[in-house]
Amino acid sequence: MNNLTRFEMILRSWCEINTGSRNHDGQTQIQALLAKEFGQLPATSNVLDLPTHPALHIKKNRPKDAPKLSILFVGHTDTVFSQTHSFQSVTQLEGDKLSGPGILDMKAGILILLESLKTMESQPWAKDIYWEVLLTSDEEIGSPDSKDWLVTESNRFDIGLVFEPCLENGNFISDRKGSTNIKVTTKGKAAHVGRAIKDGVNAIDQLVSFLGDLVSQKKEGLIINVGTITGGEKANIVPDYAECMINIRGGVESDINGVLEWMEGYKPNIGTLEIECLGLRPPKPLTPEVSTLLGHLKEAGTSLGQPIDWESSGGVCDGNFMAAGGLPTIDTLGAIGKGMHTDTEYIDLTSIEKRVALTVAFLERVYRAQS
Repeated sequence: MNNLTRFEMILRSWCEINTGSRNHDGQTQIQALLAKEFGQLPATSNVLDLPTHPALHIKKNRPKDAPKLSILFVGHTDTVFSQTHSFQSVTQLEGDKLSGPGILDMKAGILILLESLKTMESQPWAKDIYWEVLLTSDEEIGSPDSKDWLVTESNRFDIGLVFEPCLENGNFISDRKGSTNIKVTTKGKAAHVGRAIKDGVNAIDQLVSFLGDLVSQKKEGLIINVGTITGGEKANIVPDYAECMINIRGGVESDINGVLEWMEGYKPNIGTLEIECLGLRPPKPLTPEVSTLLGHLKEAGTSLGQPIDWESSGGVCDGNFMAAGGLPTIDTLGAIGKGMHTDTEYIDLTSIEKRVALTVAFLERVYRAQS
């Protein structure tokens, strides 16, 4: 059996288990399957008992001598596809393309992680390396349970690697904006528009006024997007409730915090206004340490005939939390493909072997540089 066939068989078995973020049975099933796969390595695994979304944690058996390099490998088993979504099966497309729910984001990335560890552990220099793997099950909903572990435990390692997919043009991501979701709720008083308009307090009017004032907070490099607005029941009733969801993204955490502080201090003219922050991923800047890692990655790619380049992104991932913990992190070592988060999601199967070779060559360069 060649590698392409083997990779396809593994990914079919993984992707045909629904692992939407809130499908806890599916998460339990995939974690058991992955624990068995990672059991081929000199390591032990356990499930971290986090409040709602447990994570699979794999730890290499400690080297006899102090390790020269310690690495945190991170991935996520959850996908954006719920149990009721129509996209549930794996399909072979033309050439070596394979389509399936979560195959790009990021079950193929987990396979690359696994195969990279297998290959690395066959090298003599692996005896000087210590590693741990964390496979979270809540990344697609903001990592509410796993983020604290990622921030607080990251300082135990020298580098971090996340196996999110690269950009569609094949580039890596060098730095990421921070992101937060905000729920804004306004409350007024219902009344009949014809008979008692003066008794009513229009919650929608108040929300619109707030959003008009929010424009003053926009600045270069800061994204403020009003994504949803709901409220009211009928046109002839003064609405007593309205709400909207806002996403804010920026490369500087103080810019994001500045908008949040402005929101918290906002005083409505009438009625009441409530602000609820539904999670914050801090920015992941391009630090000198990350630049050095990208240099090693480029050298590894050159040695393999794989051109490497990178660019900034407004997207976020668990790498943001690792960076917040002070860990230099490369976070797009996953598969090459397109259609992430859609029912056309697919990968190029041939990219798996290439990414494995790149990851191992990169890690050897990092190891040699630190030895």
